[in-house]
Amino acid sequence: MIQIRNRLLPFCHSSGTKCLIPGTFTSVEGFPHLIRIHHPSGVEEISLGNDPFSRPFTLQLDLEKDLVLIQGKKISLSEKVEKKEKIFLGSNKVQDWDLILRRLDLREIVPLLFGLSQTVPLIPFFQTQEPLLPFFLSSFEHFLVPRESASLQRAFWLIRNLFFQEEEESFCFPKQTVFPSGRMVCVKTNMGRLDIEWAKWRLRRVVFHAETTGSIFWKVEARSFRSKEALHERGQTHPIDAPFAVTQGKMYFLDRFF
Repeated sequence: MIQIRNRLLPFCHSSGTKCLIPGTFTSVEGFPHLIRIHHPSGVEEISLGNDPFSRPFTLQLDLEKDLVLIQGKKISLSEKVEKKEKIFLGSNKVQDWDLILRRLDLREIVPLLFGLSQTVPLIPFFQTQEPLLPFFLSSFEHFLVPRESASLQRAFWLIRNLFFQEEEESFCFPKQTVFPSGRMVCVKTNMGRLDIEWAKWRLRRVVFHAETTGSIFWKVEARSFRSKEALHERGQTHPIDAPFAVTQGKMYFLDRFF
């Protein structure tokens, strides 16, 4: 099975940090003694009753439960938490936002941005090849606060298109040119759910949970692949240009993309 154990829990110790409240386009600004919620209609202030110099300040963006934690106080305007598509690109560093901005490593930024982008309504699919780092630097400020609401919605497709694209009955896996290895799980498609793993720039494993019966064309740089319906099976080889039949409710394990 393909899993991602890393949890998306970035934090910041800088007083006055502003971040987006997941599930909304409302931002929250945190201080050791005060919280400011920036609604479209105005600003709401919540006193924390603390001495501003009494203890270190911490703001955490919890993208597992879709809420913000400021000095232990939970801020959430949306109670609907759905299972998201998730990406891991090989970085296990501490998710301190000030250090992330200093390093500007896309392996750290992309999983967080992708997780946050799925808390707001998506715009229809669109194809784009805009470079990720310039897009991030020009479209976001503070702690992942979008300069425009559409920036967060565009981020989802910009990131997803790098790793997976769906075209009618075809599943496309673009050749990796940015991230040599990684995993992507819970990828939603019209025919089911995908978990993907790649290494050394090439697709390594796919697990497909079929939710409908039909055929799929796998578009990947390979001539053939092996498929199994159980991990203990020897499996069989399929040519890449032939349709692959799937049955609703079954799970398929694909590897050996030669």
